[in-house]
Amino acid sequence: MTTKLLHGCALAWHAGQRLPHWHGLSAALALQTDLLGLPSGNVTADVDAMFTLAAPNLHPINVYVNSDAARLPTTALSELTLQAASGIMSVHGRSSGKANPLGVEYLTVLTAVMALQATLAAAVGQLRSGVFHEVYVSPLACGLLSIGQYLAGATAPEDPERFLPGQYSPTLRPPFVSSDSVVFELETLDSNPWRLFWQAAGMPAELAGQAWKAFLLRYAKAVSPMPDECMACLSRLPFAQIQALARQVGIAVVPVRTLAERQRDADYQSSTGPWAFAAHTASHLAAANSAPNELPLRGLRVIESCRRIQGPLAGHLLAMLGAEVIRLEPPGGDPLRAMPPCADGVSVRFDALNHLKTVQEVDIKSDAGKQTIYALARDADVFFA
Repeated sequence: MTTKLLHGCALAWHAGQRLPHWHGLSAALALQTDLLGLPSGNVTADVDAMFTLAAPNLHPINVYVNSDAARLPTTALSELTLQAASGIMSVHGRSSGKANPLGVEYLTVLTAVMALQATLAAAVGQLRSGVFHEVYVSPLACGLLSIGQYLAGATAPEDPERFLPGQYSPTLRPPFVSSDSVVFELETLDSNPWRLFWQAAGMPAELAGQAWKAFLLRYAKAVSPMPDECMACLSRLPFAQIQALARQVGIAVVPVRTLAERQRDADYQSSTGPWAFAAHTASHLAAANSAPNELPLRGLRVIESCRRIQGPLAGHLLAMLGAEVIRLEPPGGDPLRAMPPCADGVSVRFDALNHLKTVQEVDIKSDAGKQTIYALARDADVFFA
């Protein structure tokens, strides 16, 4: 991996004593900086900062934890307290009807990523003649942002979703378990392979359809209540037979494995990311920023061609940092715009991730549509799909 992108930069971590119960944050930050090729070093810094970024030709950028002290003092911050305070435990516990923490350092990693993203955005803002010397990151707000679409669904003005305690059985949901005790997930974006898989396994078409509806909405609703017959069906089949059925119809079967098992894979990357950086001359980055004290990415243009959650969320974060995000959608708009519950005719879950963007409807299969995309890309700073 080339590190020219961050050549000469250095980061110093300062927050250990001020976050006595959140030991994992420094480790998560160190891992993320390592993946970016950002070295650690001794820099002159504000001792109250969480960390400081020093870069050539830039003023040091101090990053602080904004703990929303009226709700949660800095000294009380930890993975579990933040999962509880932000509502992540409640969302994760929707199937069981009780608060249920995620079994991973979710908010720890999320806060580290968000802090670094905001810091690098501040550095870009400085390069564009802006005045960005301080970054304040709220771990609680990071948690709320991560469940924003679920909060939108529960507070929609039109038919809000209600998830009552005990409404769904905690056992009737993925992951699945085969007769030889292999824990696995099923993955597909198309209903046809899904239906063919369940029919090949001996399930009636009607039940396969019910299961698809629950499976399709699992990301939107954070629940995936499967028919009991589907769970029982796969529990009677050995994993090898399930894999064979999946190969026949084109559905993915993914065993659930431990981190230690994943680390033994030949393609596991522990110290380098799945990317390469190349430095290019980009004189427009140094152009005068007409509003130097506004958001740091103001004036940058991003073209987004993504669906569902991950891509739109990435574009949403860039828009929150000030970038102009143009979202490409098919003629008639993204079908997910109509997914209930809605407000003013637009899905509240969809709006939670896309309301800051400009929409450009394009038929990517037509020559005219391709030319439109080429024209947009020529004037863009970022294109992601």
